[in-house]
Amino acid sequence: MNFFITVNNREIEAVKGETILQALKRAGISIPTLCNMEGFTPTGACRLCMVEVKGREGLVPSCSQPVEEWMEVKTHTPRVIKARRMIVELLLASHPDDCLYCERNCHCELQNLAFELNVRERKQSSRRPAMVKDLSSPAITRDPSKCILCGRCVRICEEVMGCSSLEFSGKGDASRIDTLGGRGLNATSCIACGQCVMVCPTGALYEKKKLAELQIALGNPGLHPVAVVDPVVSLSLADVYGNRNLRQSARQLNNLLKRCGFREVYDYAALQDLYVRKTAEELTRAEGSTIYSSNCPAWIKYAEQYLPELLPCISKLKSPSQLAGTLLKKLLPEKDGTKPFVVSFSPCTARKYESRRREFNPVGEPEIDLVITARALEQYVVLNGMDPATAEAEEFNKPFQTSSMYGELGGVSGGTMEAVAAETYFRLTGGKDLPSGRLKKVKPGKIRELVFDHAGETWRFASVSGMAEAAGFIEELSGKPGYYRYIEVMACPNGCINGGGLPILNDDNILKNRQKQLTELAEKNALACSNRNRTIDELLSELAKMDGGEQLLYTAYEPGKTV
Repeated sequence: MNFFITVNNREIEAVKGETILQALKRAGISIPTLCNMEGFTPTGACRLCMVEVKGREGLVPSCSQPVEEWMEVKTHTPRVIKARRMIVELLLASHPDDCLYCERNCHCELQNLAFELNVRERKQSSRRPAMVKDLSSPAITRDPSKCILCGRCVRICEEVMGCSSLEFSGKGDASRIDTLGGRGLNATSCIACGQCVMVCPTGALYEKKKLAELQIALGNPGLHPVAVVDPVVSLSLADVYGNRNLRQSARQLNNLLKRCGFREVYDYAALQDLYVRKTAEELTRAEGSTIYSSNCPAWIKYAEQYLPELLPCISKLKSPSQLAGTLLKKLLPEKDGTKPFVVSFSPCTARKYESRRREFNPVGEPEIDLVITARALEQYVVLNGMDPATAEAEEFNKPFQTSSMYGELGGVSGGTMEAVAAETYFRLTGGKDLPSGRLKKVKPGKIRELVFDHAGETWRFASVSGMAEAAGFIEELSGKPGYYRYIEVMACPNGCINGGGLPILNDDNILKNRQKQLTELAEKNALACSNRNRTIDELLSELAKMDGGEQLLYTAYEPGKTV
């Protein structure tokens, strides 16, 4: 039911059941908040969204107060602004003054609030003890001195990712957000997905960018640096620089990377085609049992910690990123005494963890030498004084130069599942394409399925994203073994287009835009399916001649493993 409420002496439309904050946002009225997150039950913890409501003695938190027809609301009275200023002053009292070299400088919500509320000096004193950074994780640094207790990281980790690696501890002035048991982040249930980094408003959580190591490697004459670029990375940089021609943006990025010192640049989507083809081959040999995807390293770590009984069901195929490292180290011989140095540009912070796993570092020689996120790449481009808009377009290098439509869709939840289904159908039918229109949502949320029949047998495929949702979905299937032949699991909600290593953009529609743009890009690809990528045939022929052959593409996973 819709009705009107009075806000700042004008009427705006409200919907029964929504909060004052939701009604204000829809009307274009900006209200500051630090603890509120779209889609989560409001807590009213930060109190910054307080407003005056006629008839109420105290200020009311707009994020948790439902609208009512009689309401008259004031959002920016002197009393409200004074209260907001006091909250920000108290937060700044114990906050470090290192904005110039903070990871979130110019992207810090507390910094922005201080500017908006004209808080320009420290007026409060604090006796908060010094806190030590947690550097134990290969992907994420935790700096508790910058934490403002908004609770976003705790909620995203528990409610969306299902890990509960972070928790509130202590009381009163001793309250803090800590890791579970007070251990180092790498010794907790953290899966390195980076979603906590994306929602942290200050800089209490940030990724390890490794740009200094990259700069050193590119200047080392004894190395032959090569790059593997995920399509989502090009897409995210196109978002940052406003380039609507995504294919052109990817080719321009190739040129930028070569100007930085990379000798060759390869298309990650081509490795996705290889991954899809070999997964379908594995699936057709599975004799009715369920196979889970292995292309998301955060999901693999979650399964090792929480679902060890599923490890035998997870595909033994390496992820596309690790396939790139394995193959390039084999295919690129030492040139003029230089060693191949493989850098993966990814939207995923968990790739940093994956690249350090023992099974991917035989005799201390990593298959992927560095993982650089899209967010770090944005900074690296600026560091090198380059303008992506003026870069010339340049094609990817062989052998990973050509990809199919499904290869480019690997970053969207359901993309790999649909690709594996199409490839499986192709194999079962002797070369026929999967009829279109088979993909559908199973139920509200992020679960999709695809079904086809062949030779009297029903083949069901499913995809799910968001680890908490995935865990619930897997539990529902515990009484139906083999119901789905293949299940794609992606830890981040909606897939890699919402990866923890992407640029932080304050745009509520960014996920929808990324999915739409990536889908439009893929649909223009002349190669409809992975099986039509002939470069993969050539690659497999080369692989057959190597020591180890196709066994190089496979690995195994163990319960409770850490780096």
